[in-house]
Amino acid sequence: MFVEVYRALLRADLAGERPNLLTELERAGFRVQGDRDDAASFIGAINEIVRVPLTVPLYDWGESRMITELKSLFLARAAKVLRIRPPAQALLFYRSAVGLAQDFRLLRCRFDAGAALASCLAASP
Repeated sequence: MFVEVYRALLRADLAGERPNLLTELERAGFRVQGDRDDAASFIGAINEIVRVPLTVPLYDWGESRMITELKSLFLARAAKVLRIRPPAQALLFYRSAVGLAQDFRLLRCRFDAGAALASCLAASP
């Protein structure tokens, strides 16, 4: 279920839609312990950082501050991070995605991330 929900969220993001992230992530298997409004705010803050490459026609990964911004966010709100439990599949996926972003930064890649992602999604079920 994680993959299906994640594909739908990516497609919505590329279309400029803003679905309820908390509800969708719960459908994907995330469990939230504690205040739902805090969790929704935290998830929204993460999304605002990671969606930046999709919002510009040519994203410069070499100048990207995404990883730094995410680390700062996670450190500043560590208690909230521990109250959101992702499914195992999500942990593996996000670990790979962060590694890919770090590779793009190291290689100083510049490309249209939205178009690349749209192409990947078009080739998937």
